[in-house]
Amino acid sequence: MQEIKKIFIDYTENEKIIILRYLVIGGAVTVINIFLLYLFVEFLKVDYKISNIISMLICITITYILNKKIVFSKKVRIRSY
Repeated sequence: MQEIKKIFIDYTENEKIIILRYLVIGGAVTVINIFLLYLFVEFLKVDYKISNIISMLICITITYILNKKIVFSKKVRIRSY
């Protein structure tokens, strides 16, 4: 349990852990996107084009929030010369 917290919760500058977080979030949101598309088309009987737009907007929002909170949690300061 401690290792999972270290990999997914705690702050790190380790590039391999950051890439792992990014890939896990991307994979999880892909599964959510497919599930939402299936749900809208098969159960709610929404047209597949509209379903795709809705599920993509939901997943883009989820991805943005998760990446901001978990993957890119450090504020980066850009130097101006």
